[in-house]
Amino acid sequence: MNNEKLIPYLADKLQKDFRLETKNLPVHFDLHQIKEHLKKRINEYLNGDLEKFMNILYMIDVDENRVREIFSSKLPPELLADQLADLIIERQLKKIQTQILYREGKL
Repeated sequence: MNNEKLIPYLADKLQKDFRLETKNLPVHFDLHQIKEHLKKRINEYLNGDLEKFMNILYMIDVDENRVREIFSSKLPPELLADQLADLIIERQLKKIQTQILYREGKL
């Protein structure tokens, strides 16, 4: 399934889960721009409410082992947020794809 078609669904999911301000996103969503907004939000959580961030990761069912690997890698904060954003986006895209296939009766 083409990820470009899933971008609006992804933006909606991330907005709900991370309270991203989609009004700041352009009318035509771009994965790079969404990731940049998500990284800013992740940094806010990492610097202010790590427990809440971990709860969100659990809620959206991000692989705990991969999260542990990222946190134990001792990356600088900007790279840590980048890696976490990739992980979150990957998981959300998989969930969206599964939901669409289920709705279409292909599962």
